[in-house]
Amino acid sequence: ARVRDDDEREGVVYPRGVFPSARATLRSDLADLLDFKWNSDVNLILPPAIFPAHKAILMQRSKYFRNLLNNTLNTVNVNVEDANVDIPTFSGLLRYLYTEEIPSNVVTSSQHDQHAHEHVVGTITRPSKPLESDLRDLLQTGKYSDIVLVLGDEQLPVHKPILAARSPFFRSLLQRRSNSKKIVLDDTVIPKRYARVILHCMYTDKVDLSLIEACRSGLSEVESLTFTGKVNPSGFEEAMELYQIGRFLEFDHLCVCSEDIIVEQLNHDSLPQILRWSSQSHGSAWVKRQALMYVQEEYLSLISTPSFLELDKTTLHEVVQSDFLQASEIEVLNSIIKWGEHQLIKRVEDREPNLVASTRDSVFRNNGGKAKRRNQARDHAFASDLHLNDGELRDIVFELIRTVRTDHIPLSNESLVNAVRRGLVSIPPTHMITEEKVNPWVNNLQCPNYIRPRLYTPYYEEAKSALRSRAGQQAQSNSTSVLTRTRSSHPPT
Repeated sequence: ARVRDDDEREGVVYPRGVFPSARATLRSDLADLLDFKWNSDVNLILPPAIFPAHKAILMQRSKYFRNLLNNTLNTVNVNVEDANVDIPTFSGLLRYLYTEEIPSNVVTSSQHDQHAHEHVVGTITRPSKPLESDLRDLLQTGKYSDIVLVLGDEQLPVHKPILAARSPFFRSLLQRRSNSKKIVLDDTVIPKRYARVILHCMYTDKVDLSLIEACRSGLSEVESLTFTGKVNPSGFEEAMELYQIGRFLEFDHLCVCSEDIIVEQLNHDSLPQILRWSSQSHGSAWVKRQALMYVQEEYLSLISTPSFLELDKTTLHEVVQSDFLQASEIEVLNSIIKWGEHQLIKRVEDREPNLVASTRDSVFRNNGGKAKRRNQARDHAFASDLHLNDGELRDIVFELIRTVRTDHIPLSNESLVNAVRRGLVSIPPTHMITEEKVNPWVNNLQCPNYIRPRLYTPYYEEAKSALRSRAGQQAQSNSTSVLTRTRSSHPPT
């Protein structure tokens, strides 16, 4: 399983049930295939034991089995007594071919000396390539294929054991249609353009988006729009599609790899779309979790971008109430007001589009025609020219501003005073409504409304420095006290 971040921190911020999809690997899936005997097509007989197995895997992985099974292609029961190994050792050798792991039960048989035993083991388990490489060759060449996957006008030779091992969907389908030589998939459910990347992941455990690119090159713009909604979808958008296909096929590893790709491409520009997708029922809760953490950590740089204004209210509320938001309270307050004014402008534009257009033109002219790169001051000027209703603005930002820890904003701060004057802050900070001097950083037991500061890095470093200084002073004081007591207990004679 993936552990990329601080579990303790994440466990506080988010429910513990929201974790990345389980990591089922090629080796673990093939081990299950062998153990549960799914879609076996050959019985290897080593009296009195019978080992159900899979011809394609054995023939691709071992020259011994390639020679043996080539001579018995139409035979289900194959005798392997000539292998000259005992049952536990043979069982371990089979597992090695499926997983590249040598079990502890592969030990020297009492009937053979060490040299003979090693020779037999080497003969059976001498694959020429690593497991993933062997299976990739199996996919690319179509050798030993026992079924064809049909998507639209494309037919792809594949192998039942691999499909059954990686996908419970295919496993169930193959069990119901054990004699079928074709699987026809609806192109509207699993688009043909994704077929090769899905199969490549099944056989190698890797998602190669360039396989989609190769397919895309043959599409017209109309076809691309039909499949993806865009002429040239980006990598994270492709990964979103693959994630949903992975869930449909119950192919966990494809889902995990797709989540990784989406999170790796998370930035200010992709953030709004990733958040919208991950918040939907078909999206990934783990990706949403990473996106919310990204917003918390990059908040200061994000609030100056258009992407910040695209955040929905629910997402912004979840972010600004976090203990781990990396911003000061005044920056949080100003950003919420800025976001709220943008939402109000959209409302006004819906009601009075001509008013907004004329005001925007005026601001555009007054700022030298650089409206495309308006800074915060110009945004504020635009909002002021529209004479936005503070009552409407308060309704929009009420729940958000309640998350601002105003006690940790200096009393004389102009932005705070202005927000209180406009009625945007419903409950002023304690130091504005009482003459009593309070230290908002100290948890006073007599103050039931104490709100602790966020774990903002500058706050943390300042607190750590203060505690270190206090500890040093305390140690020096204790040392002086001990020295004084020592001298007083031994008066001069």
